[in-house]
Amino acid sequence: MEEEGKDKAPRLDMSHGFVNQIRRNQQDRDHFEKEQRAHNTAVKVNKQMQKTATRQKRPERQIYAPPRREKSSSVVEPAPESVPNTAQPSNVDKPVLEVEVETTPGQWITFNVLTTDTAEMVAKRVAMEHNLEPRLAAALAYHIAMELQGS
Repeated sequence: MEEEGKDKAPRLDMSHGFVNQIRRNQQDRDHFEKEQRAHNTAVKVNKQMQKTATRQKRPERQIYAPPRREKSSSVVEPAPESVPNTAQPSNVDKPVLEVEVETTPGQWITFNVLTTDTAEMVAKRVAMEHNLEPRLAAALAYHIAMELQGS
């Protein structure tokens, strides 16, 4: 029996301290690499979250819209014979005053007071169009009258 054991080639002694140190080193390296992968993925996720959270949106562009033409070439004007001849009086309705009123917080209306208008008439018309209370219409008429007296 002893002779049979001698015929075999000598093997590495796995209980040797050097081999145990190699095994421990490999296990430690695997553990370290796993920790590093987990840390790197956490850092990547955090960076992506920060980029999306702090990224500023571009301000909206103001697009140029050209003014509309009052008369287009495709509109056919009526013949001068069909238009009634109305003599324009010398006191044409011209805007005397432009008034801006805040009806609700943040909502403004603008209207013109003509030379033929009275303060009460304009206030009633605006009150009806925008559903203003009678006391507000009276205050508007007062302010329009004061402005008309001043101009």
